[in-house]
Formats: sequence, structure tokens, C-alpha cells
Amino acid sequence: MPQDQCGPSINVHVDTGGRGVDLDPGSRRPPTRDPVTVPEPQPDPGQGPGRGPGNGGADDCQPFVNSWGRNRFGRPTGASAMYCNKQIPDDEEAAKYIKPPGWPKKNKLIGSQYEFARCHLIARQLGGAGKRDAGRDNLVTCYQKPVNNEYMKEIENDIRAAVEDGQNIGYTVIPEYDSDQSDKPDRIRMIAISGENDGLHVNACFLNQPVVQTNYGQNC
Repeated sequence: MPQDQCGPSINVHVDTGGRGVDLDPGSRRPPTRDPVTVPEPQPDPGQGPGRGPGNGGADDCQPFVNSWGRNRFGRPTGASAMYCNKQIPDDEEAAKYIKPPGWPKKNKLIGSQYEFARCHLIARQLGGAGKRDAGRDNLVTCYQKPVNNEYMKEIENDIRAAVEDGQNIGYTVIPEYDSDQSDKPDRIRMIAISGENDGLHVNACFLNQPVVQTNYGQNC
């Protein structure tokens, strides 16, 4: 998977220390939150320079999964997580009683899949909430294909594999809305940074559109 799929239409700068992401305020489409904060990953488990207790190593990594809540329009604004020491919280499926902003009155069945999905910002397989108020903060309306079952899932699989391999990963997902009238996200941005210099590094954004209107990695 390419490391950066956001293209030149929006300038994204990730500092090499994993401390955060600075979205250029002159960008064509500014995000809903500026700047975007990515959890700072810690070095992976092991003993040696920069690793181990007291040296930013495994024992210093503090895991969490947090949603940022909803804005005044009731729309989820983003979520962050920190994964440490190969540990991933229990998963939680999306409750059908939750109807995120933009959820259709009738969800059309297209082939074997419904058109829209309750997309976890922090994925179910990465410990993201799907029920009660925490689920309402973490679920957005997105197209099942290609956004949920292809674009997001591939990155989520990569993150889980990296965590299970021993990398400490800082992860942030931001749904971006073009206007106050946008009920479902116009784009979804996913950023993951490993504590290892040669570890997983993802900076991707996808248009929340059906398969006939978008291509994998299309500029956001």
C-alpha cells in the first residue's frame, strides 16, 4: 500500500517523530479540526538504546482508544488510539439501533451488500466502540463499497498486523465535512505512525463516494 494517498490537492505534513500532523491552512479543503493531533508512538518492546523501562520503551507506552465526541450538528468529529505491547481492546460490533447522521431511510441491497454501512472510525477489530453513546461518537455513515469493505479495512488490517507484530502504533481517524449541510462525511482521513523508524506509516484519505464515482487512492 502506498505510504501517502492524499495527493497534492491537500498538503499534509507528518513530523518524523510522530508528534502530530499539520494540515496546511491554505489547503483547498480545510479539515474540521486544525491542527490534527496524532498520538505519539513509543518504541517497540525490547532492551537496548531507547528501549525498555524509563527509556520511552514498552513499559512507558500508555494505550487508549478515545473518540472526540460529536459537534453541534451531532456529527462524529474523529477518534484516536494508542496501541502498545501487542495489546488490542475487545471488539464491539455496530448496533443497529444507532443511525449515524446521513443514514438512509431505506438502505438499498446492492448484490450481496447494503449500500451504506455504519463505519467505525476506530475499527471494531481495533477496539472501537459500536454501542451506546460511545458508539454514536465512533460511527459514521459511509458507503459499504469501496470505503468500508475495501479502503478502510485494508488499512485497519495493516494496523492490526503491525500491532500483533510488536509495533506500538499511534492512530487517528478524521471524518471531514465540506459544509454544515454535509450529514455524512465527504472524506475520511486515516493516519497511523509506528514507534519504529521503519515501521508502519500510513497517511491516507478517501472520498466517501460509491464505487462508480471514485478510484482507490483518489486525491482528497
